[in-house]
Amino acid sequence: MCSRSLLLIVTTMQVAYTVGDAGDLGKGLFAAEDIPKGTLLWKCEEDVSVKSYTKDTILARLEGLSKKEIVEFLDHVYCEDG
Repeated sequence: MCSRSLLLIVTTMQVAYTVGDAGDLGKGLFAAEDIPKGTLLWKCEEDVSVKSYTKDTILARLEGLSKKEIVEFLDHVYCEDG
C-alpha cells in the first residue's frame, strides 16, 4: 500500500488500530483494543475520505508516480458517470 492511501485511512478512522498480516488475504486492519458495541469505527470526511477529480486533476495526480503507485491509485477510484 502506498503512503498516500495510508494517510486517507489514518485520518478517517475513529478507533485505534494496527495494520498487520492477514495471511492469504494480504494486509488487514485489526483493532488495537476492544471496541464497545455501537462505537463509530470510521467516518466520511469531505475531501479526505472521498475526493472528486476531473480528467486534468487525475492526470496531474498521476504525474511523477511509479507504475505501482499509479495502479494502486487507479484500483481505488471509480467513474461516477460510467
